[in-house]
Amino acid sequence: MAREVGSHNWTSEEERIVRANAGMMSFESIAELLPGRTAMAVQLFIYRRRIPLRRMVARPIIQIMLQTKFGDETLFAPNREFYRRAKIGCRRFQDLSRGYAQPTQEEIIRIARALSMKPDEMLAMQECTQLDLFD
Repeated sequence: MAREVGSHNWTSEEERIVRANAGMMSFESIAELLPGRTAMAVQLFIYRRRIPLRRMVARPIIQIMLQTKFGDETLFAPNREFYRRAKIGCRRFQDLSRGYAQPTQEEIIRIARALSMKPDEMLAMQECTQLDLFD
């Protein structure tokens, strides 16, 4: 991994190492793998690139639901009424929508109803046809 001395730009190899180890190793340990990078530099890189420090689920169903309904999941801003209709807490919904946790089938149904999703929208979601969402 050849990096020019004094260079502030991150190489693709450095980024790969950070992404592979973020959340599993400390910032200091990751910095030891990257000559010339400090723990603070690694921490800031992770923060600025919004690299998750937690493991992500393979298929984030709630993200797919929000993308299907709104086109872009960042356009949805849940409010108290949504949480009440979905019977879900704010933190739990954040974990589900960011892909940190897999929802139960009951949570999927409640969120779909709170979003007023139609059956055809649910069928448009990737690989969700095997779930019994509407029985």
